Amino acid sequence: MNRLTIFSFYNSKGYAANYVFYLLRELREVSDRIIVAVNGIIDEQSYMRMQEITGEIIIRENKGFDAGAYKEVLFEYLKCDLSGYDELILCNDTFWGFLRPFKGIIDTMALRKCDLWGICYVENEYANHIPSFFLAFRKSAIIKSFWDAFSEIDSSSTEIGATYGAFECGIFNRLVEMEKMSYDYYAEIDGLNFYSSAGKLISKYGFPILKRRIVSNRWHNKSCLVNYIKYIKYNTSYDYRLILEDLHSNYDMLISEEKVENAICDFTSENNHVFHSHCSKVDILAYIEEKCPIYIYGAGAIAGRIYWLYLRENEYFKGFIVSDEIKLTSDKYLKQPVYHFSDLDLKDCKIIVAVDRQKYPDVLNRLGEYNILAI
Repeated sequence: MNRLTIFSFYNSKGYAANYVFYLLRELREVSDRIIVAVNGIIDEQSYMRMQEITGEIIIRENKGFDAGAYKEVLFEYLKCDLSGYDELILCNDTFWGFLRPFKGIIDTMALRKCDLWGICYVENEYANHIPSFFLAFRKSAIIKSFWDAFSEIDSSSTEIGATYGAFECGIFNRLVEMEKMSYDYYAEIDGLNFYSSAGKLISKYGFPILKRRIVSNRWHNKSCLVNYIKYIKYNTSYDYRLILEDLHSNYDMLISEEKVENAICDFTSENNHVFHSHCSKVDILAYIEEKCPIYIYGAGAIAGRIYWLYLRENEYFKGFIVSDEIKLTSDKYLKQPVYHFSDLDLKDCKIIVAVDRQKYPDVLNRLGEYNILAI
């Protein structure tokens, strides 16, 4: 099978840690060709090391996230010509892994008959999708709808919602929902969140990656992270020291070998947060059927998904709403108006609430008297 891999890399300092080169070498082993798309900058040493793996490195402006990088490579560098390949892999650097040899994952998935596949599948009722940190498309999926979906991606966008909507959900929606293509995935996650339930996923479900964003303020729990590292050290083929190095160089987190050894790999008390929704696709379609003004409360990733999948062609959609205490950096989101809550009369309108779970109590209390649908 002739395989092309496009790898998206970003680091604010332009430094590629060793985990990146391990990942690239794993991809190189199963790929006939690798193209690296650098969003922003890359230092000379990192660039030279990448050249040892592939001579095709494209440096672009840091806009459009990984979706913009993939689009630029596909449309401008490759001129939409994938005729010589049986499979296209799109992969970014947002995770540590693979925690088991990637060739084994490739061999497993090669036996599956499908048009597209990924590492896992997120089923949240309203925007089911394969997460975009790793996507694989067989030749049968490279059809007009594939190119149409990429055409709608704004390569210059700095809005993460555009990426989640147009790319992650948009492509899946076009190929699976509209074209009825088949899909598959390597690891079953039973709806568990791969941030808050990472321990259960890597230990019980064989989840082959650990997302780096787990160290963000939203998800970070240092004791849990050390537990994950110890489990990886003794139960996978991955060099746990790649994680320790990245934590030190990119997150200013210094974790000693002693701390790793003293960690306890018990994930039974880990949160069972799941990717879920208060409503389904059917609920949303029924809710927006009535001809009246519609707003989305929220202006982030969830709101972007809802707008892209359900409202971007709806003439009654009037814009996004944010809470009064949020300072607007722009009066537009996904090229649509953004309003503060107190600026609008919402009496005869419909409002889809699309915010993070921790914001729900406050927002729902604020909207108690209005006609709302909570995602």
